[in-house]
Amino acid sequence: MFDRSVTVVIPTLDRPEQLGVTLATVLAQRDVDVHVVVVDDGSRLPVVIDHPSVRVVRHESPRGVAASRNAGLARTTTPWIAFTDDDDLWAPGKLAAQLDAIAATHGAGWSCVGVIQVDEGLRPIGRAQGPASGDISETMLSRNAIPGGGSGVLASTALVREVGGFDEAFGMCADYDLWIRLALASPIAVANEPLLAYVVHPGAMSRRLDDVYEELDRLDDKHREERERRRLASGGSIHMWIGDRNQRAGRRVAAARAYLRGADALGAGVAVFRALEALLWPGAYRHRDQRRAEDIPGDWIVPFNSWLDPIRAGAVRHRSNENAERVGST
Repeated sequence: MFDRSVTVVIPTLDRPEQLGVTLATVLAQRDVDVHVVVVDDGSRLPVVIDHPSVRVVRHESPRGVAASRNAGLARTTTPWIAFTDDDDLWAPGKLAAQLDAIAATHGAGWSCVGVIQVDEGLRPIGRAQGPASGDISETMLSRNAIPGGGSGVLASTALVREVGGFDEAFGMCADYDLWIRLALASPIAVANEPLLAYVVHPGAMSRRLDDVYEELDRLDDKHREERERRRLASGGSIHMWIGDRNQRAGRRVAAARAYLRGADALGAGVAVFRALEALLWPGAYRHRDQRRAEDIPGDWIVPFNSWLDPIRAGAVRHRSNENAERVGST
């Protein structure tokens, strides 16, 4: 019988409110046996969670997200493992849909899902579909085709250990590096439904963007031999992503440089246009977000809202209670 026991690893650092909401969506998973390892990566106030399915592991000082995920991996005893950041949100059927997809895909040892990106107010700003199920090794050697960062993947625990877990030499590229190695080792099973709300926090990540080019160079070096053996070129779509995140953080020059570096992939005209936009109209991303949100098809946005609306309502109530407490204390 197909074992449906999954350990979910959640690294966290000084975000207790976001963690609480994320954890609630993880524990609400249906038709799976869920175990959770929360890795407190040196929070100023230690994380304390009293729940029979949750284990907390604490690092006294921050070690980074890759080390935190590996700490969770080391403590996993279930046949399946999944990862999520401490602010992203899952549909109740996410893990079940992924296990069903794996069962239906010959040889698959890992899975990803469809994603709707949301802003900090949980308003949709775009969507990202996963690749077709099957062998995606050549795609992954050229570009990162897995949506949702580190929050959408479920995999065989044995497979993740077999390929070496997360490489702690990487920061922002640690996810992509592991996904490449998983793709080289196994076909993927994709549950292409809106099962993950991926929260975009541009300001929080902008400092780390300064190191991403160095990491990309090291990532290219690590996988160059396999890429050259297959006669593949590395993709340039990462520059668009870096430019977008810098633009959202108000870093005009950094955004413009990123767009221009992606000229080979984007086309010279698009790259120059986006660079000028970043310099002269940095808030233009809000209009793109609105257009992308309007373009999300009904068969995605309707089921997405059906599971996210109760979470939104809870967040509104929480903020209202906080405001009332502040007023009452003045």
